[in-house]
Amino acid sequence: MRHLIALPTELLCAIIGFLPLKDRIAVTHVCQVWRKLALEARAELWAQIHWGPSSTMDVLAARLARAGTALIDLRVDVLPWHFPPAPAIIEPYIGQLQSLRIDIVAGPGVGTLRPIIAALLGLLTSRPAPQLISLTIFLDGMEARLTSPLFLNTTPRLRHVHLTCFEYDCAAARHPTVQILRLKTEELHIPRQLDAYLRPFPGLEVLDILGEHYPADPGTGPMAALPARLDALIIRFQTWRPIPTEVLAKIPHGDVKQVEYCEEYADEIAEFRDALSFPIQQEVVIMQGLSGPVQLSISFLLHENEGDSYDFDSVIAYELEYGICTEVIMVDNQRNRRAFSASHKMFTPSFLSQVVVLNIREEDLYIWYLHRRTSDGPARFDALESIVVHSLLEIGDYTEDTSWRSPFFISLPYPTVFEAPRLHSITFTTDEEVTFAPEMISEFLSHFLGRSIETPLELLELRNVRILEHNVAEVARLTLLAPKIAFRGDGLEYEYDVAYLADFDDIDFS
Repeated sequence: MRHLIALPTELLCAIIGFLPLKDRIAVTHVCQVWRKLALEARAELWAQIHWGPSSTMDVLAARLARAGTALIDLRVDVLPWHFPPAPAIIEPYIGQLQSLRIDIVAGPGVGTLRPIIAALLGLLTSRPAPQLISLTIFLDGMEARLTSPLFLNTTPRLRHVHLTCFEYDCAAARHPTVQILRLKTEELHIPRQLDAYLRPFPGLEVLDILGEHYPADPGTGPMAALPARLDALIIRFQTWRPIPTEVLAKIPHGDVKQVEYCEEYADEIAEFRDALSFPIQQEVVIMQGLSGPVQLSISFLLHENEGDSYDFDSVIAYELEYGICTEVIMVDNQRNRRAFSASHKMFTPSFLSQVVVLNIREEDLYIWYLHRRTSDGPARFDALESIVVHSLLEIGDYTEDTSWRSPFFISLPYPTVFEAPRLHSITFTTDEEVTFAPEMISEFLSHFLGRSIETPLELLELRNVRILEHNVAEVARLTLLAPKIAFRGDGLEYEYDVAYLADFDDIDFS
């Protein structure tokens, strides 16, 4: 005998609310009960609207009307010639918009873009938007310039603005509630344009800029101060097109607590340029505002490779020779942060000689070992006092995934990789508890770091790391290399970059 159990109505409504939104919401066709519940569910279910290139104006009008009085999340993703009639349909609902994203991609052969741009600018200046929180304008293959206030300067809830190839230059505009601004343009003349672009947003906390080209003209006179509340500044540049040093130096970023300078890579990179060692002149400029001592986090970001013949060591050797994507995060004792992400040929000796505390991931230590195999000597850290190694693997994990590269599984012997005469402590930390054989740590200390019984560490700290005690002789050898071993039950967090602060949740219309 079969037993049928009906879900409570409120639970069904919650389930329906979490289902993916399609052009036609399929839950209305499951059964009569689901259809009734879906049609009577909370209005937000019908208020997330994606109007794409395959939809008609009638569909857009019907979906907007179906939202009733609910706040609307609207994404318009169309080809240029489909857009001009849309603003007349959208305009009456501007007061209900909670988020608005407009994507217009103009390919070759579109013809004149004036009607499209006029329709777009008309929509953005037609009515107040009292409920709008997030605004994204993405233009590809075209550019637009707005010189009137967005939504009649009535955006009391606006927090996030993302403009791509859309120039907003209006002296009368004021949107004091905006916290995050992302700007992407084909050409950004920082000394001449940035002040005007920031003027409408006096309450800005995060600024993220990307220019495909930065003119070398530094202009005359100093730039105006950045917004007083600005906490994070992300400056991006395209591969092969770094920002001229004299232009970068004009940005008054010294008082900004978090600054990142990062390279935006093309979707496909045929070959690496002949990169320079870290830091280059632009990165030295960005370091301004830090006060010592500085903690340093280093990681290497590998480009994805496909195919069964992928040879990890060979690919890394190539990247190390011509430039490997290197992420460097520097944090001073006031928690001021400077982050860098770009292709580099490792590091200048003068830079490494100033490092006092080094945070590094396990896999990045292995890459440094590969670099050592082709270099003249170890990397010398004259001032280094402490190393923190993050994300360790269980022995079983390594045997299951033989593609993983770790400094704890290198065939012996091998030459010393790090030379750090002042090093007195090292910490191994992981998020989840792992178990290590004592000889794995002993061999890392003696070979990778060149330590001996005559030059033991003052402190070995193990966070979420347990030591096997099956071999008393190996445990004894480890205690000779590190007489003081401290065990902690909590892991240390790896330092994060700055760019994530500019991200905000976009509506998933998939």
